[in-house]
Formats: sequence, C-alpha cells, structure tokens
Amino acid sequence: MLIHVEDLTAGLNECRRVLAPNGHALVFQMFATRWLEPSEARRLWPPLAAVPRNADPEYFEACVHCAGLSVLSQEEIRSEWLELAEEGGERTTSRQLLRAARHIRARDRLLPQLGRQAYEATLADCLWGVYQMIGKLSGRIYVFA
Repeated sequence: MLIHVEDLTAGLNECRRVLAPNGHALVFQMFATRWLEPSEARRLWPPLAAVPRNADPEYFEACVHCAGLSVLSQEEIRSEWLELAEEGGERTTSRQLLRAARHIRARDRLLPQLGRQAYEATLADCLWGVYQMIGKLSGRIYVFA
C-alpha cells in the first residue's frame, strides 16, 4: 500500500515509530521497471491512486533511509509467482488479460455505463497483473529494522 502514500518518508517514519525495540518490518512494494513506457505509467498510476515516484526503487530506498530504517534484506519477486498461479490453474493473469482486452474493445459502451473513473480503474487493475507478468512491474520484499 506504500505506493499510495503521498509523503512516503512520513509514512515510513510512522512504521519506524511503531516498531517494537529491535523489531523488524516485512514490506512488499511494487516498482516500475525500465520496460514500463511513460504512456503506460500515465494509464496505470492515476486510476489506481498510486504515487508514481513511489514506484521508483531508488526513491523508495532513499525514503527508507531518510525515515531512519535500515534494509536488512531484500528479494525481488518477478513473475515467478504469477507463472505458478497460471500453471497451477488459478489463471488470474489470463483472466486479467481477457478482461483488459474486453474493456478496451468495449470502451465506447462501457465508458457511459461505468463512468470514466471506474472504467479507467478497472482497466488499470487488469493491466497491473499483466504488466507484472511481462516484466513492466516487479515487486520486492524488504525486511527493515
């Protein structure tokens, strides 16, 4: 949810404040990769109420340090877990791709029915999983102290 926090350093400061002494925080954060085109980012971030700079790993980690937290470990999570879900039968990303295709194809019908904000948010939500699968978004798991 940190991708939605306008003042990321303040949000991370609050995380540090509520940590038990010698405690650790486990954080998952999604980042844009070099594969995410600017036009795709403009289609994705506003409808999802995401703060674009929070999707930059360098900015994110600078805020972590400004908040007085230390990164004990980090692990990048690419598309592996989505691939596993596809192969295991959940097929969430396949369904998101189908839904995105149908939304794009039926735009003229769906816009008046849903309204621009709901249409764009639904499409962005579908693209979120597809973009993860093809490497335009990539998650990281951090352990902070």
